[in-house]
Amino acid sequence: EISADGKKVTDTGVVRDLLSNEKRFDSHLFVLAKEGYTYGRHYWEVYVGRRGSWALGIAQESVTRKGTLTLSPENGFWTMGLTDGRHYWAYMDHCARLSVSGLVTYIGIFLD
Repeated sequence: EISADGKKVTDTGVVRDLLSNEKRFDSHLFVLAKEGYTYGRHYWEVYVGRRGSWALGIAQESVTRKGTLTLSPENGFWTMGLTDGRHYWAYMDHCARLSVSGLVTYIGIFLD
């Protein structure tokens, strides 16, 4: 669910039937920004809370949105996440495990 001001997304666990749209991904549940960035430095924080699994990242506007996707920088995706409440990972040219001590509740993203 997206807040009225467009600044907050909450995973309600409910999957909704949405109209088909060429800009919508059909094989993953992604939330995209209203506006893209073409230049400059940008920073934002994402609250992931105490969830045991989550994934977040950024994508180029030109990425493939239909069918099976490989979330890698080569394909225009830079992603990271947590699985099983213990395993932090980042996807570069391969899936790399991240060494993190303690529970992460906020992720800062810096885009330059």
